[in-house]
Amino acid sequence: MRKEINWVTRSAEGVRCEVRVNRFAGKITFQYREKGAPDWDHSRTPSLEDWEELLDCLERRYARKQARDEEIEEVRLMIASLKNP
Repeated sequence: MRKEINWVTRSAEGVRCEVRVNRFAGKITFQYREKGAPDWDHSRTPSLEDWEELLDCLERRYARKQARDEEIEEVRLMIASLKNP
């Protein structure tokens, strides 16, 4: 990932949450910030839906040559491991 990837989700209660994903030194990190929160939450564990959204974003970036095959494969492996523990 050359740039960070961002998207917005809503919780079951309807609270808006911004998600930011970075890849640095071979490690993918998710950061979350709910509406009104002053700081990013670095400790939350990403859900399967978060990983699938990241894969979708990476596949769209791949078409524009902004993502690499290795990154997409890494995320696909993570999704497979979450589906089949």
